[in-house]
Order: sequence, then structure tokens, then C-alpha cells
Amino acid sequence: MVRKFLESPVQAWAEAVLRLDEAADEEVETRSDEPMVESGLVRAVLLREVVGVLLRAGQAGVAPTAAELHASYEQVRRRHLARGTLPVGVLGQVPAEDDLARLTRWMEHLAPHRGGARRVAFGRARDQADQLEPGIPLELALGPDSTRRATVELVGQTELLAGPGSIVVAAGGKRSSHILRGLLDQLALSAAGLHAGPYTITILSSDDKIQVHQAAAWTQAEARAHLTALVTELVDGRHGYLLPFDAADQALRGKELKLPARSDEFNSRLGYGPVDREVGLDLPADGLTLAQARLGPMLGRVVGYLDKKGGAS
Repeated sequence: MVRKFLESPVQAWAEAVLRLDEAADEEVETRSDEPMVESGLVRAVLLREVVGVLLRAGQAGVAPTAAELHASYEQVRRRHLARGTLPVGVLGQVPAEDDLARLTRWMEHLAPHRGGARRVAFGRARDQADQLEPGIPLELALGPDSTRRATVELVGQTELLAGPGSIVVAAGGKRSSHILRGLLDQLALSAAGLHAGPYTITILSSDDKIQVHQAAAWTQAEARAHLTALVTELVDGRHGYLLPFDAADQALRGKELKLPARSDEFNSRLGYGPVDREVGLDLPADGLTLAQARLGPMLGRVVGYLDKKGGAS
């Protein structure tokens, strides 16, 4: 929910505070038992699972053989076919061939990390969690005078961790917000005392590019303070406005703060969630200040990130 708050404050606020689910009048989508095409989200999940299988096994520095890669891919693919999320027969052959070619290139780059990859879960584990840690307790000061006290426990699960850093499979799209996954991993691990020092975020994207970002260290106290500030703002503020990550990101790089154009592929203005209309919603008057407070401490640690397009570093 913290990541969703940074990506789309109104959606996270509607879910966490207003307790809204998907729109009540939304019709249940009718799905074919055999999908004709593979969605970007399903492909990202599938490739993420295959990368996890390949990085947990093998020897550091040795890329998987073609046979090993194919066997791991088929193992994960069969699970998805059984769930009815992938096209079958001829319709599934071309995506599978593309996936194997992409995985081959990725694993050549990731070979040094083989044999030591893991996922860390805080509070509760989902699929493929290798290490379970207690939830991260945060003490919040609420209300206009900060006199009310509340304790929340942050739960969730990291991306695949290796070396030390996060490996983010972003095969479902090219959004700049993918870097948040790795930055929040670093923040949570630092706050829990499980990581100290610089951090590497590797993003494997659908256009076959491999982005590698280096982030400076948090102290444990700094990380806990920033997490506390984010969660306090989420639960104690009113967030009926639009401030998508892409807009905040561009503003932090020195560009004008403005809403991105609407997109049929991905609603980059609202994001995904229970709020399905923009009626009455616009950028907040203090949008740049909010972006600097929420995202500045995280993106500012990434070497060269904020000064790529003329913004302040």
C-alpha cells in the first residue's frame, strides 16, 4: 500500500482509509477459459517466477544452459496453463519463443547472482518467500496537533533480492515507477536492520533493456523515520487529488508539474484501484512540495537519477 500511495495517492487512500473496494456497479469481467492473448501482467509474473527459479539454483558466475532455462520456463509455464491464464496451442508458441530469448539475455547479465537469490517477507509470506521476518512496527503521531498515538505494523514482500539489491522484472510495461519496487525494498530492509550500505536496483524491462541503478545507503533511523512519515501521511491526510508518480517524477527532475495524457493501455493519471473517474480531481496546489517530501529522499539517493533531465540532484 505504501508503494501504491507513492504511485497514486487517491487510490491508496480510497483503499486504506475509506475502505473502498472496486466500484460497486462494475460488472464482473467474463473471461475465456483459454485466453487468446497473454496479458502484460501475466507475462511479468511468469517471467519473474522463472528468473526466481534460475537465480535460486546454479552456481554463481555460470549462466544456465539452454536446456536448464527451457526446463525451468516450462515448469512455471505449466502452472500458469493449469490456471487458465495463458493461451494454449499455436497461440502460445510465439510468446514462449520470445520469452525464452529474453530470459537468455537476462540470465547472461544475472549469472553472477545465481545460487544466492531470495525473497524476504515481513509479517506474512506469499508465494515464493524464502525468509519470513516480523512486520515492521511504526509509531504514528496523528491529528492536527500530533497528540494521538497509533502503532501500525508494515507487512509485505520484497522483490527478488540478490547481491545486495533488488531484481525487478518489469515485463508488463515501461512505467518509470518500476524503480519504486527496488527503492521500497531498500527502505524496508534498512528500517528492519536487515541491510546497511549502498543498494543496487536492476530493472529487466519488456523492451529488453537492462537498467541498473545504484542507491546510497539509509541508516536504520532514517529509513524508519521516512516510512513512518509516509504511512502517517497516508492514514492521517486527505488525498482526493491526482498526483501520479510520473508527474511527480518529472517535476523532481526540473520539469513542469502536469498530469500525463490519458492512456487506454494504462490510466497513468488515476492508476488502478477503486476510484474509476477523475471527476473533480486535479493536481494539488502543493504538488511539488509533496513530491519532494515523499519521493525526494528516495529518488535523491539514486546516483544520477534526478539530474538526468536537468533537474536538481
